[in-house]
Amino acid sequence: RARAVGRAAPLVPPLGLVRDSHRFLGPMALLLLVGFASVVGRLWELSRPGSESLRLLAVVMVVWPVICLPSLTWGLRGSFTPVEYPDEWAAVGGVLAPGPMVVLPWTGSYRGFAWNDKKALLDPAPRFFPGEVLIDDRIILAEQVLASEDPLLVDVEKALRSADPAASLAALGIAQVLLEKDNGVAVDELPVGNVVHDGPLLRLIDLDPAADLDRARPSLAAVVAADVVALALLLLGTTTIVRRYLYGVRRITNPGEGH
Repeated sequence: RARAVGRAAPLVPPLGLVRDSHRFLGPMALLLLVGFASVVGRLWELSRPGSESLRLLAVVMVVWPVICLPSLTWGLRGSFTPVEYPDEWAAVGGVLAPGPMVVLPWTGSYRGFAWNDKKALLDPAPRFFPGEVLIDDRIILAEQVLASEDPLLVDVEKALRSADPAASLAALGIAQVLLEKDNGVAVDELPVGNVVHDGPLLRLIDLDPAADLDRARPSLAAVVAADVVALALLLLGTTTIVRRYLYGVRRITNPGEGH
């Protein structure tokens, strides 16, 4: 079933929400925490002489998340420290031109930077730089590659493999190309263009993008409308659960109510 949804998602993009529904477990965890705390409190209240196991179970439930996440304990001890971006990243951000920017290397979305001890991380460029920053979102596995579902990214990949990458990218409306150095791409492999910045970590190249390019992109109004509908459904579901819970509490408190 999951494989069928994965194949249909490129043809019907909204199905991607179903395929990637695990991403919504984060907000659901907030609701689970309330219920989890209620269960622990109830077990503690029910504990009586001869049923100390209930109190032991409550203690185990409290410490279980820490046992499952030992790295959380290390983090609280100060073993995890934030890493600051080098000043060169801010300098490049100040000379960006309007329009989409392609980030190289185009070999998946994971990077390793010397300033972060070469630890694998998702390419930070889309989160650091403003505007439309395009990265290779394919998932590259040992035996296969899961292709991108964005038609523009597929066109960018083809343009980079063409005889004249600079012209092909410009025809797609790409304004600039950013190279993150020391990630497997040599400078002489870059598209030809006007070098705006060339430092020890980054190289930024200006292209001559085609003007007034009509590309099918998601409508902002449609995205906002979908978010509003999803939020309304979440609020409706939460309200229903709370009302049913309160109704159950009233029935327990007043058994004869409603008869």
